[in-house]
Amino acid sequence: MMIRIEITSPEGDLITIVNGAQQEAWLYSEGEWVDISTAFSSEWDSWRSTFQAYSDNLSSWTGAGDWTYTDTTDGSTVTITNIMVNPSLADSLFEP
Repeated sequence: MMIRIEITSPEGDLITIVNGAQQEAWLYSEGEWVDISTAFSSEWDSWRSTFQAYSDNLSSWTGAGDWTYTDTTDGSTVTITNIMVNPSLADSLFEP
């Protein structure tokens, strides 16, 4: 699994890149990239289950646009914007 997540919040922007094929991960916060690959093996199961939940909830998605998921356990929400099905993406999106 390769995934790039960009989060915009009042506290600031956060970008996470996880590259399962290379077992590497990076975090962008406060204007700086941090290599968090040393945590890959200990965090992979958590990341995978979270990303798989997003994927499962989007499995019937057929168009473009935005999607919001509300967690029934704590009421938190995740909104994924600018969704495109099977886009052509540059490899550089998955590198810091």
